[in-house]
Amino acid sequence: MVALSFSAAGGRTALPPGYTPGRLLLNNLTSAPLCGTQLALEPHQAVVLELTRD
Repeated sequence: MVALSFSAAGGRTALPPGYTPGRLLLNNLTSAPLCGTQLALEPHQAVVLELTRD
């Protein structure tokens, strides 16, 4: 999964149904993007996340 935040406010989104987070492959910021089953991005954050099917 590739997630990008282009806004100055960041944002949150749920992970796709039936998937759980795996390894974090790329993160341009030091803050952790996962918050439970949600992806919480800081302003201008980009992440590549490996997802595993339940």
